Amino acid sequence: MIARPPCGQAPPVSIPARSAVPPGIVGGVNDIPEEEAASIDSVALEEWLARLAGASGVPGGGAACALMTATAAAMVEMVGGYAGDEGEGIVSRAADSRRRALEAIERDALRSGELGDALRRYREDGTDAADRAARDTAVASAHSAAELGEVGVSLIADVARLLEVSERYLVPDIVVAAEGVAAGLAGASAIAWADLRLAEAHGDHGDDLRAVRERIGALVRARSEVDELRRSAAARV
Repeated sequence: MIARPPCGQAPPVSIPARSAVPPGIVGGVNDIPEEEAASIDSVALEEWLARLAGASGVPGGGAACALMTATAAAMVEMVGGYAGDEGEGIVSRAADSRRRALEAIERDALRSGELGDALRRYREDGTDAADRAARDTAVASAHSAAELGEVGVSLIADVARLLEVSERYLVPDIVVAAEGVAAGLAGASAIAWADLRLAEAHGDHGDDLRAVRERIGALVRARSEVDELRRSAAARV
């Protein structure tokens, strides 16, 4: 581990209080109510990861991408604390991105539940109304995944700037941040693309689908940008 000098710049980090498994919940992680299983605000990370490991889908891949993005934002925030006056803006923006990524964990559970319910109703009755509901819910889920990806995109410029101005001993942390952004962005793009394909299978290709494609296209372009940034950061280690 590389020793670092005191920073004196980074703001205090608020750690959510840990709590036990909510009363009345027994059995394995799959017995936990959906809205509680998705939450990361008041449980130990170990408990949340155990819920992620369960075969329930809540939390699922979107929540995992959100956690990776939040971790990347926290790394940007931390390294920004060493960047003097310029770092103040970086720290502020990264803190906002971290908050948005954590909010996406809760949103992913909501969208996943809605999509699962819509597909289940379609399988049960196969009506035009159920088909349309499945399509619309898939579109909403795709937009939600794209929104998460855009949180990662918001970090790229600051990661690049930190690579330019930071001391060499901080470069490994910048690499961690860049890799976290890349991982979260790749996952969010894949989820948005899968939801788009699902929506296309359930209806016409209207303007709302074009809007999803445009957002996914922007994420794909950002992935190329962050891939170059990852290579640049790794070369400086």
